[in-house]
This record gives sequence, C-alpha cells and structure tokens, in this order.
Amino acid sequence: MPTAPEGSNKLARIAFLVATAAVPAGAFKFLDNHQVAWTIAGELLVFTTAFIVKVWDRLEAQWVDSVATWAGPKVESLVTRYRARYRRCMYFQHRSFDVKGLNTQGAFSLELNQVFVELSLSPEAPHKVSADPLHKPPAAISAGAGERREIWEFLKSEPASNLAVLGPPGCGKSTLLKHVALALAGPRKRRPVNKTPVLLQLKDVAPALQEKTPLTLADAVRNSLPATDRPPVGWIESELDGGRCVILLDGLDEVADPKIRQLVVRWVEDRMKEHGNNRFVVTSRPFGYLSNPLSGVTVLDVRPFTWPQVERFVQNWYRATETVRAGRFDRGVEMEAQRGASDLLRRLGAAPALTDLAVNPLLLTMITTVHKERNSLPGRRVELYNEICDVVLGKRQESKGLPVNLTPAQKRRVLEPLAWQMMMDETRKVSGAEAVRQISPVLAHVNPQLTGEDFLTDVRDGSGLIVEQESGEYAFAHLTFQEYLASSHAKSQGLENQLAARVNEAWWLETIRLYAAQTKATGIVEACISVPAPTRAALVLATDCLVEALEVAPEARARVEEFVIAGLDSPDRERSRMAADVLLTRYVNSMVRLNENAYGSRELVPGAVFQMYLDDSALPASALPLPWPGGRFPPGAGREPVYGVRPEAARGFCEWLNDRESGPWRFGLPAAETPGPCAGAHWISTGDGLACHNLPENWKGQARKA
Repeated sequence: MPTAPEGSNKLARIAFLVATAAVPAGAFKFLDNHQVAWTIAGELLVFTTAFIVKVWDRLEAQWVDSVATWAGPKVESLVTRYRARYRRCMYFQHRSFDVKGLNTQGAFSLELNQVFVELSLSPEAPHKVSADPLHKPPAAISAGAGERREIWEFLKSEPASNLAVLGPPGCGKSTLLKHVALALAGPRKRRPVNKTPVLLQLKDVAPALQEKTPLTLADAVRNSLPATDRPPVGWIESELDGGRCVILLDGLDEVADPKIRQLVVRWVEDRMKEHGNNRFVVTSRPFGYLSNPLSGVTVLDVRPFTWPQVERFVQNWYRATETVRAGRFDRGVEMEAQRGASDLLRRLGAAPALTDLAVNPLLLTMITTVHKERNSLPGRRVELYNEICDVVLGKRQESKGLPVNLTPAQKRRVLEPLAWQMMMDETRKVSGAEAVRQISPVLAHVNPQLTGEDFLTDVRDGSGLIVEQESGEYAFAHLTFQEYLASSHAKSQGLENQLAARVNEAWWLETIRLYAAQTKATGIVEACISVPAPTRAALVLATDCLVEALEVAPEARARVEEFVIAGLDSPDRERSRMAADVLLTRYVNSMVRLNENAYGSRELVPGAVFQMYLDDSALPASALPLPWPGGRFPPGAGREPVYGVRPEAARGFCEWLNDRESGPWRFGLPAAETPGPCAGAHWISTGDGLACHNLPENWKGQARKA
C-alpha cells in the first residue's frame, strides 16, 4: 500500500492524495473517496493559511514602521498640546487671590501672583505645631534667625519625601498650595521644579469614599477638572506612572467627621504608596492631623509673618490694587500705591494690638482691605474687630461650603459672656469646665441641642478664636478679642456703670476704649474727670475717648480739653505735671514700628514732657534748652517741640525715660542711618558721638557736635 510523503512538503502530500483518489475503488479497500476530498481541502486550507502568515510576517514590520512614523509626531503633539492646555486650566482655576467670607472684598479681583509673599516653614513635631493663629515664635525666630525655609527647598530636596504642612486658621496653607500649583503651571523656564501640578480639595474626595466606591487618584483628578478640559484617555495615568507630578491635597481638617477623615487618610496613604515616585503635599490644621497622622511624611510648621513679610505683603497688595483700579501701571500708580502702603504700615506700627494681628496672613488681608476701603486704621478698630470675628466664626467656613452649627452672630452671642467674666476675673485662661458653665445659659437659648463642650470644640477647631493652651484650659487667641467681645457684651447688656467704675484700672482700659467706640461715651469721659485729682490713666483714657468714641457730649469734651491743655500752663505744679504726664503717655504710645526690634517717634519731644525731666534731674543752667528763660518752657509752648537741647541733656532724657517707663523696651536716640519717622530728631547718634540734626529754620542757636 502506498504511503503519503512525510515532512512539511505540503504540495507533495496533496499530489499523492489526488493520485490515490483516481485509483479504482477495489484497489485499496480502506480508502474512501469522500475522506480523500476532505483531506485535500484541509491540507489546502493549512497551506493557504501558512502562506498568508508568512506574507503578513514580512509586511507587518514594514507597515508598523510606516504607521509609527506617521502617528508618532501626531500622538506626541496631542499629548504636548493637552499638557499645555492642562497647565492653562490650572492657572485659570487658581489664579485669583480671594479671602472667602470677607465682607469688605474691594471692587477688584487680584491675582495671587501679584500679592503672594512666600511663607516660612520649619520642620516640627506635629504635637508642637501651634493652633493659635496669633502665636509668637521665639525671639530668635521672629528676628529672622532659626530654621525658616520656603516650600521649594523641601520639594527639591533629596532623598524625596512627602510633606504635611500644618498651621492655624488663616496662616496661608491653602494659598500656599495655590501658589505652588501656579508656579508649576507657569512658563517652563520659571518653574522651580519641572513637574505637573495636581491640586485637590480633600473634602471633595470624601463623598466618593463614603459610598465605598473605588476611587483612583486619576479619577479624582479628572473629577476636579471642568468637563471641557478633561484629558485624553490614559494621560493622567501616564503622568503619574512617570513620576512627573506634585500632588497637592488641601484641607484634611475640613473633613469634619472623624470617621470619614480616617477614610480620607487611608486613601491618601494608599495613593502615596501606589504613586510613590511622585511628591505629595497635604495641608491641615493641627487638630485635624493629630488624631489621624500620615505615616512617612515630613511635618512642616507654618511660621507667622515677620515684620519684613508684613511690609512686602502690604506693598504688593497696594501695588496690585492700584494697578487693577487704574488699568495700567505707571509712575502715578506706583506713587499712589506707595502712599497707601506707607500710611497703613505707619498705622500698624503705631498700634501694637494691630501689629500682633498682622502676623496672620488672613487677618493682615482683612486689615489691608478695610484700610483701603474705609481709609481708616486704627481710629475705628471696632469695625475691624467686628469683621474679623464674623469671618473667623463662620463666614469663611460658609463660603467654603463647610457645615456650620451656628451663625457668626450666634457664636459671638455665646462667647461674649465668657469674655466678660474672664475680664472680671482678670484672667486670660479658664478651665474647660468653667468655660462651659459660663456659656451654657446663653447656648440653651441659641441652640439647645448643642452642648457647651461641643461648642467649645467647634470654635476651637473651626475658627482658632479660642485656643486650648494646655490640656483642659482655654483662652482667646489674643487679648484683643477677649477685650472686644467683653466690650460688646457691656454694650448689649447695659453695663456702662461697671465700666465707669474701672476707669483707673489698667486691666480694663482697652475694653473701655472699645466700648466707647461703639456707643455714646459721655458717661465714661465724665467718670474719668469727675474726681478732684484724676489719675494719669483716667486722663489718658478720657483724651483717647475724645478721638475714638462714637459720640461725646460737647460739655464733657470741653472739660477734658480744658483740664489737659490749659493744665500745662497752670501755676499749680501738681496739675501742670499731671497734664504733662498725659502728654508723655500719649507720646510714648504714639511710637511707630521701624523694624522687628525697634520703634520710633514721629514727633519731637514736647516741652512739657522735657520739663518733667528737668524737674526730676536738677540739671545745671548750662544744660537747659537755650530759649527757655528761667528754666521753664514759655507759656503756651507746653505741647510744642523742645529745641536747643545740649547733648548731655539729650542722653540724660533717654536714661530718665528708661527709669520711668519700666518694661522690656529701652529708649535711646536714633542712629544717623535710622529710616523713616526718626529722621527729624534733633540729636542722632553718630560713630563719634552725637550730631545736631534738622533744626527748624527759625532756630538761631548754634548746632554743635559732641
């Protein structure tokens, strides 16, 4: 019996099958004609398929190369165009400098890059980061020493680490992330690092996690973009897989529910592991982080503004505002911006309470905006404090879409009795139990469902107006807020008589001033001058009320002016000295800030004040001011600047002032290079002694050098 050829020669096998099919049926009993036909068909199919495969193998490589050559530039162009489009989207989303919840927003929208001042960051243990929006760092840090670094130093550092930026309300955490996103979305040559920015609000991520819906980081990014700017399929994944991203996750503390916050923390940690070749930056207030810390991150503390940072912000803000208002930037616009910034900085420097508030970027923005819109600081400080309390107690949370249990007005109503009682007890801190006892009666009328403990926690964590200094002890973030809320309580409850009884008590003076600024202050002024021998503190308070009070009766105003101004020339030395004492206090309080560690007076020493020094020092006649016959200032010149002072008397006056005004500050003569308001001082320190400086044109005495 013939057999088919073996091997891979398919043509030989087919020929054999055809030949055998023609043999008579009886020749091979076992061979069926149908079987042969099907076998031939099968072999032909195998042969055809193999042939096509071989042809395809040769053509495939050529066609792939051709298609790749054609499609490569187009795909690359598509990706490049979208990357540019994505960066533009980031810019338009985050370019605006806004202060959510601020009543006085101004007529113009400013761009963040025009205003932003780099924040100072310092590595710190999480439990050591202050929740107080007005906390003061150690003196060395405040003066510029210590470890104060910008965010870019940490983002460029190797080995790379993820960052948790912690800080109190209003310290600029969210603004910092927007600034980073804008910098990375800017022109390539200006980018601090060449990375793709991703900015997400963690409160927007939380709902998907509550639904237990698997949420990838790429999905979260897509959801954060406008529908018209969604990326091509796989683009975000490619950026993340390539380690080309800085992922900015804002507001861990804004996820209010602790259980949901735990879900968010786990999601963030999983994304950090999944995309470990990218950099992550998470922001939070301390309270929202300590209960759910992230593993494997470097914690950075946001430091308060230094005075140079305050100056830069104010100057930037005014330049940007005036440029937008005018629609151009020229020398005239620059001059107007400089005028406004200089005026505000002068007012800030002259009011230590406002300077203390200015270390917080949010509060500084409020101060700057109010100054521009109302052209007044600190004359109507109560309006500023009212604005601040409203914003931090709820308006900012409302504008960010966060839940609030009570309105700002309701929260103030609950806090005012606590502030008043703390003033009555002359304390700046109170136990949690005592705080709850003070607020509970009012809270029962405002919201019976809310406990005192929950209210304290809400105000502490949500606003920073109340801070927990030590375990179980609470305080207002700044004494100013305690005094202001106490003054508001006195006004609403008709407690003027209790304030009038305390016009001689230093602890109460600022509260009384703030009360007077909100209402008719005639009763307070009369209480200051009704006694036969008013104290210096009472007279200073009375003169302050004439300036700051909402209203004072003309007869009360005339009595104060007569007592102080006419008293300078009184033959009664005690009354004259009391009036001069008031001038001295106002002179010292009027000093303005020059830099981190120095204040200076914008005014020269009044004659009546220098007379006090002469009376206490018994100087020889040769040391007296030259134009003073008889060793006393001429009648009517008590408030006029003193001229013709000898160098030894100038030094002696400063030493006398140091002995008299106890405290941390030392008084001295300005140096020759002293900037700003001290440039008009009579005597300035030089390298080899004292030099007489800038005497008036009508001065006929002889200027001489020591």
